[in-house]
Amino acid sequence: MRRILRPQRINFDARLNGVPVDDWQELNPEDKITYSSSFEIREAARFVLISWTEFERLSPIEKANIIAHYRTRGKIDSAREIKNRRKQ
Repeated sequence: MRRILRPQRINFDARLNGVPVDDWQELNPEDKITYSSSFEIREAARFVLISWTEFERLSPIEKANIIAHYRTRGKIDSAREIKNRRKQ
């Protein structure tokens, strides 16, 4: 008998001011968005345009470098966005 494998549902626990992502209405730039570390890791893999499978095969140091790069890019982008908003 063949066993059918179904994809496991992953909960990234994305929240806006503590409210689950599915319940978000309108975003305010000052709102605090949080999410699980597994979501951030998958986003870091997407950031460098590799599949999750490829990312999983990398060494721990390679993974750490990609995640650090992703986090730094996010901080730079956020700082630029805040600066641009202040100019308006």
